[in-house]
Amino acid sequence: MKISTILINEGIKKEFNRLDLCVNYITIDNIINSKEDYYLYGKMHEKRIQSFNTQKRIISFKKLIKIFKEKNENLFPPIGLYKNGTIKDGAHRLSCAIYFKNKDIKVTIQDIPIKEMQMQKGYGISWFKENDFTENEIEQLKKIQVEIFKNYV
Repeated sequence: MKISTILINEGIKKEFNRLDLCVNYITIDNIINSKEDYYLYGKMHEKRIQSFNTQKRIISFKKLIKIFKEKNENLFPPIGLYKNGTIKDGAHRLSCAIYFKNKDIKVTIQDIPIKEMQMQKGYGISWFKENDFTENEIEQLKKIQVEIFKNYV
């Protein structure tokens, strides 16, 4: 599926619902450029997952990035989408595909009850504000969002 289609499904015409992709994008860039700055990544995931271990997850993320960098992304399962085309599973894989400027990514449409789709959490600006991200941090994410959209939409 075209990555641009997934981004459109996530709300380009309204509030973009996946600023977590921007946090991942920044983290990928830091890893690629050997910067040991994982603050936003750790902050976001600690808010999302109570028992999150940033250092352990960074090690896994580095392995994923290496595989994408070497053009071996087919080693991973497709990202999971709800019937409405929004992301259920695979934000890290999608972030890697975006960072390395892939135009397409393999997806699988998950047959999920509508009630579960409606309970899906969004990671738009409001989520970041509610979870104590500063205006400067949110502005940084919005700049990355603009950069991503320039390449895809």
